[in-house]
Amino acid sequence: MDPELGPIYCLFDELLELIFIQLPPKELLNCRLVCKRWDFILRSTKLLLNSMGIHLEVDGKPPVDIQHPMVNALRSNPALKINRITLNADLFIEESGLPKAAQLRSYLKSFGPLNTVKELTFKISQSQSETMFDLIFICLSALKEVKLVRLAFDAAHGNVMTGGREVKFDKRWSHVCWVTIEEIHFTGFDFWSPGTFTNFGYLLNKMPGLKVIWGMNAFNEVFYEQHADKIKSTNVFTMELEAIMTLMHGVSLKKLDIDGSLHENSPEQWIFLNENQPELMEIRLTFDHLHIHDPILGPSLNLAQNNYEKVKDLTLNLYVAGLNGVEFHSTLIQFQKIEILSIDLLVDGPCFFGHESINLENLEKVYFNASNTNNQPLSCDQCIKSLIKTIGTANTISFEMPVQFEILARLKNSAPQLEHLIIHRLSDLKYSYEHWPLMSMLQSIVVPLRQASKKAEILNFCKACPNLKNIEFLCVDTLKHWQMNIFLQNLEFLETLHLGNKKFVVKTKNENRAFVRIDD
Repeated sequence: MDPELGPIYCLFDELLELIFIQLPPKELLNCRLVCKRWDFILRSTKLLLNSMGIHLEVDGKPPVDIQHPMVNALRSNPALKINRITLNADLFIEESGLPKAAQLRSYLKSFGPLNTVKELTFKISQSQSETMFDLIFICLSALKEVKLVRLAFDAAHGNVMTGGREVKFDKRWSHVCWVTIEEIHFTGFDFWSPGTFTNFGYLLNKMPGLKVIWGMNAFNEVFYEQHADKIKSTNVFTMELEAIMTLMHGVSLKKLDIDGSLHENSPEQWIFLNENQPELMEIRLTFDHLHIHDPILGPSLNLAQNNYEKVKDLTLNLYVAGLNGVEFHSTLIQFQKIEILSIDLLVDGPCFFGHESINLENLEKVYFNASNTNNQPLSCDQCIKSLIKTIGTANTISFEMPVQFEILARLKNSAPQLEHLIIHRLSDLKYSYEHWPLMSMLQSIVVPLRQASKKAEILNFCKACPNLKNIEFLCVDTLKHWQMNIFLQNLEFLETLHLGNKKFVVKTKNENRAFVRIDD
């Protein structure tokens, strides 16, 4: 007899059902694999007594030219409600670039009434084209109750420069409007030309209930005058910030990205941001001078006269030469409240950071890169010591440069709470694995590995990082069976292993653990 049909199983199953129906929707999802197969739960009016919100992702899996399996589930169980949709609009574009308008309408209609959908995330790689706006308008016309719209441009696969022209909108859209939309977010639209502002202005004018605009880029006086009270997040250059200060008295920001220059770091700007923007709590500040060989660091900048407590994300791309290596310290120390720190240095001399550490108690993530003009590794031990002690409070650290063992060794004592480590290159792979320092809190790591790594190297690595859950090895796409077994036998919390483009998950059956390859 199948054990799943036996009396003990049936009794256990009934008890699980009694527990299951008492859980709130979020916990129902978390427990679905324990109590019942997901496909069975979706069809069961008995197990789903209350409404459950569904996030529908239209990403081509399954293909959009066949019926989505969720359609039958929605028909079978009225408790299921779609409340969020993420749509890859590229799936509805012909090779010629024209929209598959009829197919998109039919596809959305197949899910039945969509009046429960409150959020739409619209992904596309055709920025500022008639096709993009046609598909947006079709989606919004089908979603009568949507409140939040996210427009995400995939710059990696799209043409950023298509944003330079104004779109000729079809007359059939001239009288449509969407009164329920209250918030719109832009992501990935980094190139905002006058045409971009005109195009999105046309779109936003069809949203009379709009209250929040998030993710603006650059400054346009006409656009800002019309929407000043709605713009809550924007990305501007320093000179554009000056224009906002001068012209836009109605702007009340919550988040601001400034691409600035240390030379243009005026006290007036920071008075405006600190005193005239009470809702502004998060500033991302970028100073990019990497390719300008100008000694800009040091006390002469008068950074100390400004209040930078609202700066939570700081990027410093700088050329460091001579005594400026020590003076870098006097720049960074002004930003005591940062949570994310990105540093990229071009070093011309022994010192690159300074010989004193800085207490950045709120620091969470660090991205560090440094290259020497003579192609030599970083050599100042005092700078290395101060750097690691400064960034050691973060729980995530990423190194872009070749990492010397001295840096690894410093992490042992200076970064006791480190949970996530990314190392793109190691100066000496074999030596590093043979002597890997203790990192007992580490949960995930991305790091190169030699395919010829010996047992002792792998064992030492496992003993040094006993609580690893996720590993991604660079520079290797296959490992021998005995090598993989060492990880299984010595890392009891291991969940996933990445080798190149291959992903393995750890499965347990009859108390035996094994790697199972999965497809993304």
